[in-house]
Amino acid sequence: MECLHCKGKMIRKTAPFGVDRHGYHMDWEAVPAWVCTQCGGSLFEEHEVEYIQMALRKLDHETTMLASKVA
Repeated sequence: MECLHCKGKMIRKTAPFGVDRHGYHMDWEAVPAWVCTQCGGSLFEEHEVEYIQMALRKLDHETTMLASKVA
């Protein structure tokens, strides 16, 4: 696989991923990904993206429930 940014070689490793949304910050330190050996850019496959999206939906729900207890 070729890097979209620098055309370097992509190898299967792990990469960090973080997101800020709806009043919280979430970090994963090691998500399976394709990582460029030249520039360090990362690309996540659909399967990993689906898991991240599922986790964020659950966290959104729990955050909403927690906030509703204050109101």
